[in-house]
Amino acid sequence: VVNGGSIYFAGNVADGGGACFFADCIAPGTATRDIFAGTTDLSSYDSSGTYGPFSFYHNDAGFGVVAACQPTTFVYDPATSPTSYAAGDSLASRLKLEDSFGQRVRLLSAPLPYGVSVELLTPCRGEACEGSQFTTLLSKTFLFEQSGWVELINSPTRILWPTVQPSVDQSQNVRLFEDSLWLSHSIQSQVSGITMPTVIYNVSRDSCRDGSAYSTITQVCAACALTEYVVLPDQTPCNICPEGASCDGTSNVQGLVALSVWSARTDLEQVQPGIFILESCPAGYARINSDAGTGVDVSDPNFNQ
Repeated sequence: VVNGGSIYFAGNVADGGGACFFADCIAPGTATRDIFAGTTDLSSYDSSGTYGPFSFYHNDAGFGVVAACQPTTFVYDPATSPTSYAAGDSLASRLKLEDSFGQRVRLLSAPLPYGVSVELLTPCRGEACEGSQFTTLLSKTFLFEQSGWVELINSPTRILWPTVQPSVDQSQNVRLFEDSLWLSHSIQSQVSGITMPTVIYNVSRDSCRDGSAYSTITQVCAACALTEYVVLPDQTPCNICPEGASCDGTSNVQGLVALSVWSARTDLEQVQPGIFILESCPAGYARINSDAGTGVDVSDPNFNQ
């Protein structure tokens, strides 16, 4: 409506389009963009607003407060999508469709009707690859939410992290991991006639956190019980708390007898690495590093007089 030199956009409703103007094309041409050349920030208008000759009142849209067009690209949010994970963490990418104005595409009354295939990939090695560059560790389909985002964290999926075989010149006692994996996200069907490019990026590995231990069977970091301890979360398992100590599931082991001294075996080349050993006892106590529970005579060298 033109009134006294002003252009009013009022009461417009567009499901899946712009509140004031929706260009049913992929990238609006120069003439379309010139209409809104005076608006410095197309996303700054909410239910009403005025800029120069334009007045906007009570418009509503799936996306695009002033102007919008068909989706042009599929992107992830680098600010909230992790690029490193510990084995067993839940995937947490956030992705969206954008139009050529850079606006997040969504509908008013329903989620966008597209499935997103997410794959976790590791470099393929050996003769079994047969020319394939990657091996798929997991594959799952996620859906858009009403907000227009694909939020992987809302459908918990644990990330697996494989080990690699050490070379002949490396220690066979040290567990080695893939340095990084690839996380691939692709929309399973065309959007407005366009095949959106796959969003794929590299993710690095965080060590298992204190209080958890890596399992070669499940390929994730599993939490230790409160009656256990762990010395090297990436390398050694959860162990049952020694009889003469208290544990909380982490590497924190405290002797029950005052002045008793405990130490952890952290050298993976040692016998029984990753366990706590009672090193010494105060006067009047004997040091027993076994599960036998046998008594110790005062003449025993382990008895501290």
